[in-house]
Amino acid sequence: MGDPHNPERMGEKWNPLRWLVLSREIEAVKEFGALSGGWAWHFMSPPHQEEKHLHDHRDIDMHVFPNRFAELVTFLTEQGYDRQKTRFDDPSGEFIRFEKYFTDVCHACEDESVVQENGIWVCIECGAASNHAPEPIKVIFDLFVHEVPTIEVDGYTVVEPVHMLTFYGVKHSSEQCVAVQAARKIVKDGGEIVGNPLLVGDWGT
Repeated sequence: MGDPHNPERMGEKWNPLRWLVLSREIEAVKEFGALSGGWAWHFMSPPHQEEKHLHDHRDIDMHVFPNRFAELVTFLTEQGYDRQKTRFDDPSGEFIRFEKYFTDVCHACEDESVVQENGIWVCIECGAASNHAPEPIKVIFDLFVHEVPTIEVDGYTVVEPVHMLTFYGVKHSSEQCVAVQAARKIVKDGGEIVGNPLLVGDWGT
């Protein structure tokens, strides 16, 4: 669902290790539906710095293809995800949240290979050791189960951007982020959203 935009956090960057874990999880499920929200804006944007105010990476919003939903639920459950109740739940089952804590991600090599041995946390992949357990990384999938218009961008299916703008204030709350505000302006001016430099402002690379 995402969080409301907080102007006091301008200039903050997304944690790169957390960002990597979320991106790997997206890669594993991308065939099951269309990305929406912050991750959709990410893939539609030109190369950029991962600034928090550009678009929201706190969770992963996906509009699941209805005929793949049962398969996705089975896959997420097998991967250790648990269904979570939220205030957004409704009897139709159109919105469902799954989440998982990753507690074994190595900060040195980024592999999920940390184990505890005699009070020390050791990565069996690279050998890095620590007296402290890795910081848990929470991954949230917010799943919407219905058909939406989509486009393909760099191997990912995303919600068609003009249609996705209608979700803000309903399904998504981060409507003050740079990408959403830029997309509204691009549409008003009759421009092309995908790849438009306005989506990342001064933070392109």
